[in-house]
Amino acid sequence: MDVHEGYLRPDGAAKFCGLALQTLDVMRIRGTGPQFCKVGKAVVYKRGDLTTWLDSKKVQTVSQTTPSNEVQDPARRRPGRPRKTIVIENVGG
Repeated sequence: MDVHEGYLRPDGAAKFCGLALQTLDVMRIRGTGPQFCKVGKAVVYKRGDLTTWLDSKKVQTVSQTTPSNEVQDPARRRPGRPRKTIVIENVGG
Protein backbone atom coordinates (compact mmCIF):
# COMPACT_ATOMS: atom_id res chain seq x y z
CA MET A 1 0.00 0.00 0.00
CA ASP A 2 2.74 2.48 0.85
CA VAL A 3 4.70 3.74 -2.13
CA HIS A 4 7.14 5.86 -0.19
CA GLU A 5 6.90 7.03 3.39
CA GLY A 6 4.08 9.57 3.52
CA TYR A 7 2.54 8.57 0.18
CA LEU A 8 -0.26 6.13 -0.60
CA ARG A 9 -1.53 4.48 -3.75
CA PRO A 10 -5.24 5.00 -4.53
CA ASP A 11 -6.35 1.84 -2.69
CA GLY A 12 -4.54 2.93 0.47
CA ALA A 13 -5.76 6.52 0.11
CA ALA A 14 -9.36 5.35 -0.26
CA LYS A 15 -9.05 3.23 2.87
CA PHE A 16 -7.41 6.12 4.74
CA CYS A 17 -10.37 8.40 3.82
CA GLY A 18 -13.03 5.77 4.40
CA LEU A 19 -14.10 5.80 0.75
CA ALA A 20 -14.59 3.13 -1.87
CA LEU A 21 -11.75 3.06 -4.40
CA GLN A 22 -14.20 3.75 -7.23
CA THR A 23 -15.52 6.83 -5.39
CA LEU A 24 -12.00 8.21 -5.01
CA ASP A 25 -11.33 7.52 -8.72
CA VAL A 26 -14.47 9.42 -9.76
CA MET A 27 -13.57 12.31 -7.44
CA ARG A 28 -10.11 12.48 -9.01
CA ILE A 29 -11.60 12.57 -12.53
CA ARG A 30 -14.12 15.28 -11.57
CA GLY A 31 -11.56 17.29 -9.61
CA THR A 32 -13.57 17.12 -6.37
CA GLY A 33 -11.26 14.89 -4.37
CA PRO A 34 -7.97 15.39 -2.58
CA GLN A 35 -4.83 16.56 -4.37
CA PHE A 36 -2.76 13.81 -5.96
CA CYS A 37 0.54 13.32 -7.79
CA LYS A 38 1.23 11.49 -11.02
CA VAL A 39 4.50 9.59 -11.19
CA GLY A 40 4.60 8.26 -14.72
CA LYS A 41 1.26 6.45 -15.00
CA ALA A 42 1.00 5.89 -11.25
CA VAL A 43 -1.23 8.03 -9.05
CA VAL A 44 -0.16 8.65 -5.45
CA TYR A 45 -1.60 10.66 -2.59
CA LYS A 46 0.39 12.43 0.10
CA ARG A 47 -0.97 11.61 3.58
CA GLY A 48 -0.87 15.27 4.55
CA ASP A 49 -2.98 16.23 1.51
CA LEU A 50 -5.54 13.57 2.46
CA THR A 51 -5.72 14.90 6.01
CA THR A 52 -6.08 18.49 4.74
CA TRP A 53 -8.86 17.45 2.36
CA LEU A 54 -10.70 15.54 5.11
CA ASP A 55 -10.38 18.53 7.45
CA SER A 56 -11.92 20.76 4.77
CA LYS A 57 -15.04 18.55 4.83
CA LYS A 58 -15.88 19.31 8.47
CA VAL A 59 -19.40 20.60 9.09
CA GLN A 60 -21.20 21.73 12.23
CA THR A 61 -24.72 20.60 11.34
CA VAL A 62 -26.42 18.35 8.82
CA SER A 63 -28.06 21.39 7.21
CA GLN A 64 -24.60 22.62 6.17
CA THR A 65 -24.18 19.64 3.87
CA THR A 66 -27.32 20.39 1.81
CA PRO A 67 -28.38 24.03 1.87
CA SER A 68 -32.18 24.36 1.81
CA ASN A 69 -32.01 27.14 -0.78
CA GLU A 70 -30.02 24.98 -3.20
CA VAL A 71 -31.99 24.07 -6.32
CA GLN A 72 -31.22 20.61 -7.64
CA ASP A 73 -30.61 20.38 -11.38
CA PRO A 74 -32.98 17.69 -12.72
CA ALA A 75 -30.43 16.78 -15.40
CA ARG A 76 -28.02 15.65 -12.67
CA ARG A 77 -30.48 13.18 -11.15
CA ARG A 78 -29.82 9.52 -11.65
CA PRO A 79 -32.16 7.87 -14.11
CA GLY A 80 -34.77 5.63 -12.61
CA ARG A 81 -38.14 5.81 -11.01
CA PRO A 82 -39.70 9.27 -10.78
CA ARG A 83 -39.81 10.83 -7.35
CA LYS A 84 -43.01 10.45 -5.40
CA THR A 85 -44.94 13.58 -4.58
CA ILE A 86 -46.40 13.69 -1.10
CA VAL A 87 -49.38 15.97 -0.55
CA ILE A 88 -50.24 16.93 3.00
CA GLU A 89 -53.72 18.29 3.42
CA ASN A 90 -54.87 20.29 6.40
CA VAL A 91 -57.83 18.26 7.68
CA GLY A 92 -60.02 19.98 10.26
CA GLY A 93 -58.30 22.91 11.58
